[in-house]
Amino acid sequence: KNQPTMENELERIKLLGQPDNNNEYEMRRRGGNEGKDERPVPQGRIVAEKMFAAFANAEKITGVPVVMPEDGPGSENWVRADKYWRDRHKNKTKQAIKNKIEAVCWLVAGAGVLNATDFFRVAYRDPRVNALFLRAGLCGVAAVAGAMAYLILYMHAWLGVDWHRAYQGRPLPRAQERAT
Repeated sequence: KNQPTMENELERIKLLGQPDNNNEYEMRRRGGNEGKDERPVPQGRIVAEKMFAAFANAEKITGVPVVMPEDGPGSENWVRADKYWRDRHKNKTKQAIKNKIEAVCWLVAGAGVLNATDFFRVAYRDPRVNALFLRAGLCGVAAVAGAMAYLILYMHAWLGVDWHRAYQGRPLPRAQERAT
């Protein structure tokens, strides 16, 4: 199914120009690779120009400004794209700060509720609370807190593990084999 055909070769010629003497189609047609183990490298300029032409209309779909290769620094498209990325960075920074402030407010509210209800005094001193189950529950909370501290503080903050990059959802090899 991956054998080169004349139609594939004609399409390649339209995209890349004249055929290269080192391409696989020519090597198979002539009967071998004549001792060369390297795969051919296509001329990418025409392919890149076609890709840029296709991406020129992407702004309508994505809303992200497009800067074409012929647009140099200071051009209208360049300035517009620069403004877009600066505004996006500023908005993301504002959102991150807002999220941190909101998290602190929730922590303060939670601490206020625990203090107002005398939760800890009741949990430790009330005779109706079964001490065995209280201690078992506290051990479970301590185990979860320890695992969180290990993963967040030690692995992420101290060692610098980027969890989003390290564990991206990837299909399993067998699932890829079945898909093909």
